[in-house]
Amino acid sequence: MIGARARRIEDPVLLRGAGRFAADTIRAGELHMRVVRSPVAHGRVDAVDLSRALRLDGVVAAWSYRDVADLPAIGFRLTPREEMLPYRQPVLARKVVRYAGEPVAVVFATSAYVAEDAAELVDLDIAPLAAHTDSDREPVTWVDAEQATWAAGTGADLPAQDSAAADFTEEYGDVDAAFARAGRRTHRIVELDARIGRHTGVPMECRGLTAVYDEADQQLVIDGAAKVPFWNREAIAAMAGLPRTACSCARPTSAAASARAASSTPRTYWSRSPRCGCAPRSSGSRTARST
Repeated sequence: MIGARARRIEDPVLLRGAGRFAADTIRAGELHMRVVRSPVAHGRVDAVDLSRALRLDGVVAAWSYRDVADLPAIGFRLTPREEMLPYRQPVLARKVVRYAGEPVAVVFATSAYVAEDAAELVDLDIAPLAAHTDSDREPVTWVDAEQATWAAGTGADLPAQDSAAADFTEEYGDVDAAFARAGRRTHRIVELDARIGRHTGVPMECRGLTAVYDEADQQLVIDGAAKVPFWNREAIAAMAGLPRTACSCARPTSAAASARAASSTPRTYWSRSPRCGCAPRSSGSRTARST
């Protein structure tokens, strides 16, 4: 009931020091992944050179978009709208980057330290483009026709899209009739212009997961889904071409429980893809860790 005291059930485990965080899950033969991110807010990706990173001892794999080009764009978790489909994000930057820090490449190595060193050896050739930061300005062309068609994934050819992604009204029931019945003395209409700063996952909400793909059982086991494990299971199974029964998500102890932490981001897809496990193991399993 609203206002009633809710008994917390998570405290005893934490007070005993028995919580199981992402870093507590360690698998034999696991690989560590690091992300190479865009240094600019908007730019054209002309080239991604992975050759120096691949020559580093301990590096098992390094990917740019062309290595995962068969994966579709990432779906929306909440309130998906058809007009937003052309703006969906690829797993790795495809033709352009649209925010500082957008993932452009990833490296997999036998230790976290080697992976971090290898990430610094990836050479990015990104031509800066003008950033669009003022929502009061007239919209500008933001996604070209080819990218919009690919991102939407509907099979239809779409035109270029501008920087005003959507303009819509949400109503429930007959709003006009409800106001008419209420009369002028029983309600007020308030209009406001709300400006909300763009935000995303922040350092206090560290995220990590371990993904194991067992070829013998054809099972992908993901340890680290912060929230909505069932939605995440279905989303990654669809992207990886697996039946949802072949994918399971476990949620360890996590402080990252916000809506942002619940959403699937590019990093979660690389770690969950069966192809990311590149270290051979006698059991036929492959493991990748993202932290």
